[in-house]
Amino acid sequence: NDGENASVWVFNSDSTLTKKTITIDKNIKDGEVVVTEGLNGEEKIVKTGVNHLQEGLKVQPIANSSKTNVGGLL
Repeated sequence: NDGENASVWVFNSDSTLTKKTITIDKNIKDGEVVVTEGLNGEEKIVKTGVNHLQEGLKVQPIANSSKTNVGGLL
């Protein structure tokens, strides 16, 4: 998959989403890849529910998992 294009959803500071095209270089392990173009490293990337998103959609991130918030759902 060297030099293959893909896309990710980026969470913006105004709580909206933007779809960005990225270039990936190779798979590292377990689905992790090296992004060579399209991101600067400061973006917050959406990991869940990506098949139900659309450009400009306003969303609210969920909290990270903790001992009292298993699964990060609270």
